[in-house]
Amino acid sequence: MARQDVLPYLQQAGAAYGTNWKVLDNIARRESTYNTGVVNDWDSNARAGTPSAGLMQFIKPTFDAFARQA
Repeated sequence: MARQDVLPYLQQAGAAYGTNWKVLDNIARRESTYNTGVVNDWDSNARAGTPSAGLMQFIKPTFDAFARQA
C-alpha cells in the first residue's frame, strides 16, 4: 500500500484513540514504509516464534491484548 492508501485509516485511528494521526503516520513510515504485509523475520521476537508484522510492526500477543473488538 502507498501512504495515500493508509492515511484515512491512520486519521480514523488517531481520532478513535485520541492520538495525533501524524504521529501514527511517522510510525508507519519508519516501521514498515507503509507496507501492511511486511513481516520482521530476523529479530528476537521472530526467533521466539512471534515475528512483528504489519503497518505498525506489532507482535501478535501485543496486538491481541490492545486491539478493540469490532
